[in-house]
Amino acid sequence: MKQSKKRGNPESSWLAARRCLAILLRLQQSPATKQQLLDFVSQWVDSESIQNKTPKAINRQFEEDKRRLVENFGIKICYSSSEKGYIIDWWERPFLNLPDTDIQTLAFLADTFQPDSPHAAQVQQLINRLTSWLPQDRQRLYQKAAGKLPDIELRLRDSDEIAPDTWETVLNAHNRKQQLAFDYLSSRHEDAIPRQHIVEPWYFYFSDRGHYRLRAYCLFNDGPNGPWEPNDY
Repeated sequence: MKQSKKRGNPESSWLAARRCLAILLRLQQSPATKQQLLDFVSQWVDSESIQNKTPKAINRQFEEDKRRLVENFGIKICYSSSEKGYIIDWWERPFLNLPDTDIQTLAFLADTFQPDSPHAAQVQQLINRLTSWLPQDRQRLYQKAAGKLPDIELRLRDSDEIAPDTWETVLNAHNRKQQLAFDYLSSRHEDAIPRQHIVEPWYFYFSDRGHYRLRAYCLFNDGPNGPWEPNDY
């Protein structure tokens, strides 16, 4: 007679899932040492079973939970020597979702806290963290609400012609958060000599004069007076 396979203990499987979620919850707060993670798991999930285990068994369980995070949740944690603790290294699946109204509120905050606003960097860091945890379609919804995904054909709205390759280059650098290098000739410069710029794109906007403009953080500038680093918008 064929023996049926024994199934795993549902309670132990559930406890393992809860431990993994507790580790993720703690690392969303900040980097944490192994002991801090174990203390958090003990506090929120499984204090008795941890207290009754030997240090070797606890270490083995921690390594197994790290593996479960990758295999079952698509999230990898690793130790960072610079942070002196564990961090969330990468994730394949989103672990946050928000209703449309909340996403629109994030877009409103991004528009309100411009680079020259007080605490703009902290607000943008918070927005970036929250949106990075969203599913891809929700990220795109935020980007559209914040005006960060202008369509390629929108270049035709500009009262001046924008070359397609120029538009695509700027748009790609903006959407991928990559540095952009270009020569720029300003009407303010009487010598009519272009200046070289290296910038970090911040956001697009359509001006009341009928032109698309790119606001960016200037890292480097080179012209007749020599190179310098403005480090300003």
